[in-house]
Amino acid sequence: MKRRVFAFAVTFLCIAPPAMAQLEKGEGFTLHRDAEGCWASGTPGNTTGLMAAAGLDLTGKLWLRVSGRDWQFSDGTAYRIGIAVPTSPDRGSNGVTRTSVEMRGFVDATGWKGIAVSGARSLGPVHWSPALALYRGEEATPFATFRNPYAGSVKLPECLREVAKEDRGSGKPEVVAPVIERGAISSDDYPPAALRAEEQGRVGMRLTVSAHGLASACTVTESSGSAILDRSTCLLFERRARFTPARDAAGETTEGSFATAVTWRLPGVQPPSPPALPQPIRR
Repeated sequence: MKRRVFAFAVTFLCIAPPAMAQLEKGEGFTLHRDAEGCWASGTPGNTTGLMAAAGLDLTGKLWLRVSGRDWQFSDGTAYRIGIAVPTSPDRGSNGVTRTSVEMRGFVDATGWKGIAVSGARSLGPVHWSPALALYRGEEATPFATFRNPYAGSVKLPECLREVAKEDRGSGKPEVVAPVIERGAISSDDYPPAALRAEEQGRVGMRLTVSAHGLASACTVTESSGSAILDRSTCLLFERRARFTPARDAAGETTEGSFATAVTWRLPGVQPPSPPALPQPIRR
C-alpha cells in the first residue's frame, strides 16, 4: 500500500533554556516495569505505611499512584482529591493553592488500597515539586504527605522505549498504517552543537511504532550530513511522538512503521531557489 511521508520544517529562532533544572537523579527510588508500563517508586516504609509511584503507561500517559497500608479507598471508585505543594512535608501546605483532580481507587500488588490519576503532567508546578500533600475534598489537613515520586522519573522514557520494543500487538502485518497524533518539533529543539557548527539539512527517517502507538525505534533513511542532527531528530521523535497504532487485516492493533522528514535550517538562511526554467527563444 502507498505510504504518506510527512515533512516537518524547523527554522531556528532562538534556543530556550531547559524548561526546568535537571531532575533529581532518582536516589531512593526504584525503577521497575510491568504489563502497564514503567514506574519509579519509593520503598514502602513501615513507619509511614505509604507507597508513592510515578509511571508512564504503554500509551505514554503519565501516572501518579499513591497507596497506604490502612487506607479505605474502593477499587475503581472516583474520588475528588486535592494535590498541593507543602511548605513542609510534615505540616501540609497552608497558604499554597491546591489543584483538585479526580483520582480512582485501586489495589496494589501488596494488597494496599490507593488512588491514581493519569495525565498528571498537566498539573503544572505540582509535577516538579520535591514533596506533595493529598487532601480529601475541602479538608484543611492532608491525609498524606510524601516525597514526590516524579523526582525519580527521569529514566522512565528510556524504560518505556524498551517496553515498546516488545509491544507488537497481534504481530501480524499492518494493513492500516499508523497516524501521528503529536510529536511537534520547534526551533527551540535545534541542537546547540549543530548550531555552533552551522550544520543544517533534511533528515528522513522511518519509525517503528508499537501496538500502543509509541515510537520504539528510529532509522535514518536520508542523512542531513550532520550526525548530530540525524541522531537528535530520531531521539526527539522517539521521546515525543504519539500515534494511532497500525491495524492488521482483522482490525487488531499491531506493530507498524511511519516515514517522515524534518528540515533543520539555520537562522537567516533561506532555502535555495528552484532552478530557472529555460526561456523560449523569441524570433
